[in-house]
Amino acid sequence: MAFAAPPAWAQSTSTTAPLPYPKRKNTKPKTTTPAPAQPQAQPEKTPGQPAAPKADPKEEAEARRYVACLDSAKNSPAVALQSAESWKNSGGGPPALHCSAIALFEMKRYQEAALRFESLAEATPKRDVKMGALEQASQAWFLAGRPDMAEKQLDTALALRPGDPDLLTDRGIFRANLGRLPEAIGDWTEALKKAPDRDDVLALRATALRKTNQPDAARADADRAVAINPKNVDALLERGTLRQMAGDTGGAMEDWNAVKSLAPDSNAAQTAGTNLARAAAAAPK
Repeated sequence: MAFAAPPAWAQSTSTTAPLPYPKRKNTKPKTTTPAPAQPQAQPEKTPGQPAAPKADPKEEAEARRYVACLDSAKNSPAVALQSAESWKNSGGGPPALHCSAIALFEMKRYQEAALRFESLAEATPKRDVKMGALEQASQAWFLAGRPDMAEKQLDTALALRPGDPDLLTDRGIFRANLGRLPEAIGDWTEALKKAPDRDDVLALRATALRKTNQPDAARADADRAVAINPKNVDALLERGTLRQMAGDTGGAMEDWNAVKSLAPDSNAAQTAGTNLARAAAAAPK
């Protein structure tokens, strides 16, 4: 998600400008289809074989309507919401509910969207749909300024899928925003047991470790994150801060310049630029 305002816990010790809020790769709510799957082409009948069962015309029509509603939700969410409401009131079920939630999300009506996603999770018996709806509800609650509710939805999702690295990563982010850094570190540590090469999670944990006065462990995470992905600007920005704290201003400036080069229009580059300016001003004349 393109998350909301940067959290205080991620603020650099070397500048008042915050680090960019850590992102998950997918920032939009998923459009996992709770409707019947779209009809697929039937194989040709061969002699001696019974005819393939015909697709249910009603299910075909529902699937097409669902796909069209989702397309509309991305391009004309207000129109899609009206259509989805009408569909839901006429018995559209989970597909109509999901489309209305997506439309509300696209309209930035995040609290209403979160409640719709929760309703979808309660309404569907399908585990995968329930999981997706809970994740989407957590995204919407976060953007509504309620990381506590976002965490609650992920707790429910983790009860269904214990140890899931993505869910643990997100819950750690929400916990960090609530100022509970040791718990956040715990979530990211568990995530890394399942996915040890997740450079994004290593960068997250590095920042939290620094903020809880564990610079050596933080530096180990930042170094590993950069080794896995030399273009991870969050890891480079964090490592620069850790280098500066250790008295290696030259190394810090090297990392911050790399951030500016790799992502010149990012929040990370803005913070790196501020850090570079301050380091230059503090250098002996």
